Amino acid sequence: MKTIKQLKVKTASSNYSIYFGNDFIKSFPLKKISNSKEIFFIFDSKMPDLSIRKVKSFIRKSMPSKFDSFKFIANEKNKSIETSQKIIEKLIDLKFSRDSLIVSFGGGITTDLAGFVASVYLRGIEVMHIPTTLLAQVDASVGGKTGVNSKKFKNMIGAFKQPAAVLIDTYFLKSLSKRHLAAG
Repeated sequence: MKTIKQLKVKTASSNYSIYFGNDFIKSFPLKKISNSKEIFFIFDSKMPDLSIRKVKSFIRKSMPSKFDSFKFIANEKNKSIETSQKIIEKLIDLKFSRDSLIVSFGGGITTDLAGFVASVYLRGIEVMHIPTTLLAQVDASVGGKTGVNSKKFKNMIGAFKQPAAVLIDTYFLKSLSKRHLAAG
């Protein structure tokens, strides 16, 4: 059994836990965080296939009755209201309900975008972050700030949305180049 540490976060709007460990995703019980049977997975297309398969397997172990995903290139251009709209339209088309859980997998752009969508879809659904960059693990995935870019300015459209949980698995840092790891 992998060692997993837990930090409990209490905010004015909600409480959540941050779980830390190395290579624990495959054995972590998702039911500990959410009982949702509808899970929507938003992930950075630049993540290694093995990592994506590992997280999808983790999600599928919870046996959701509905599972779908949205893959995108995580860059500032795509951290937009237009990308948010595409995700929201897909959620609507697939009839995801208020009891759904969004799982984000990627760096800060991914956690910001997923958090924003979770804050506005059906006036707010749960979101859980699995951050994969050092900066996302210590900053972007915690604290509840979400946002997307306007055509002219960065992070001008946003909301505060505390996550249901954050899973910080240092295994995913191994996929980063030394340059990206040092940059955060």
